[in-house]
Amino acid sequence: MITSTCAPMSNADPGLAGRADPGATLPLTPDSHLCVVDGRSRTSIEEPRSRVLVVDDEPLIRWAIGEELAAAGCAVVQAADGRGAVSAVAESTPFDIIVLDLRLPDCDDLSLLARLRSLTPTTRIILMSAHGTPELAAHAFDLGAFNFLQKPFDLADIAALVAAAGAARPS
Repeated sequence: MITSTCAPMSNADPGLAGRADPGATLPLTPDSHLCVVDGRSRTSIEEPRSRVLVVDDEPLIRWAIGEELAAAGCAVVQAADGRGAVSAVAESTPFDIIVLDLRLPDCDDLSLLARLRSLTPTTRIILMSAHGTPELAAHAFDLGAFNFLQKPFDLADIAALVAAAGAARPS
């Protein structure tokens, strides 16, 4: 499991603190976060819009989605497989949204969706797959998926779906 883009200042590289946004008026405290967006550092003590878990076995896809969502103000955690996803859900503050690749090396198609739904029934789960069929998507919706996205997709599409899932989540 890898935390993406934002890190508490207490865990951040001390050399980065001096490169934080020079126009920032907020002091750097242990509760502040250092975020790198578009190659620039900035500080923030605002709560993220949504806590999102991104699960995909392809590192570049995980990274790209994580960067897009972090730039949109989400707190992003990444997992490379089903075990990592279950561990992240079990060990941390509840996620608002999970972006889940359907085919992972350590689990079969929809079994992970069902497991995650049982662990966190109010979390919105967005499935993505390059191997989806209409029947598979229908079954995913029957199991409680919020949406199903066919790969390849534009990063703006995933950001829009995450925003919609965040707006639709129960209070």
